[in-house]
Amino acid sequence: MNESSFAEQYEAALVSGLGNLVARTEKMIEQYLDGQVDRNVKPEKQFRAFIVQYQEELAAINLQGALKTIQAAVSYLDGEIERVKPWSVDEAERTSILKPFLSGLAVSLIELARLVEPFMPGAGQAIRERFSRDRIKKGPGLFPRLK
Repeated sequence: MNESSFAEQYEAALVSGLGNLVARTEKMIEQYLDGQVDRNVKPEKQFRAFIVQYQEELAAINLQGALKTIQAAVSYLDGEIERVKPWSVDEAERTSILKPFLSGLAVSLIELARLVEPFMPGAGQAIRERFSRDRIKKGPGLFPRLK
């Protein structure tokens, strides 16, 4: 892989994918829920299927498959944000719609951090720490953009 190809993949998979998902989620939780989430929510069934698939890929020592599963999980969570459209939810419905949705997203990102950690220990730890805080707020970019 040449330097140009690496830079393209870095931007697409990390900065625009995982990093953007983390930043969007932090911002929405801070803006719509004052940084507070329900820690008793479990990730959705579909997301849990990604965890099982990831574990199967690792058990088969298929690292590329495990990474593709992480990317698929990121795409799924992004798709869920686009489906729910938190920015369109009325203020009166924030508790009934956004609290469970964004809480589930935060819990899913903690789980996703565990999947990422073997490949990128610093990023996995940072994601886990950010979404485990008592009050979640938007932090600095997870991955710097390449020039």
